[in-house]
Amino acid sequence: MIYSDKIKEAVRKIEVPVTHAGRFQMDIVAFDAEPPFLMLRFYENQWLKLHEYERERCAIYMLNVQQTIALHGVQATLDPVKGSRPN
Repeated sequence: MIYSDKIKEAVRKIEVPVTHAGRFQMDIVAFDAEPPFLMLRFYENQWLKLHEYERERCAIYMLNVQQTIALHGVQATLDPVKGSRPN
C-alpha cells in the first residue's frame, strides 16, 4: 500500500486551513502506475470561492503535505479537479 499508515499519521499532523467557507478539503488518491504515486486532489468550486490570502494558506498546506509524503519516499502531485468534491 503506497499510502501507508506512517504517511497518513504524518499528514494528519499538518494543520488543515480553515477558510470562510469551512475546512479546506483535499483528497489523497493513490495512482497505480510505475512507479506508483499519490495525487493531492482539490476542487475548483472550492478554490474559486476562496479569498486570495486563503488560497495562499491552502497552497502552503498542499505543499507541506506534498513534501511530507516525499520525505517518506513517495511522489505526490497536485491534481486540481473541475467541479465539486463528490459526496
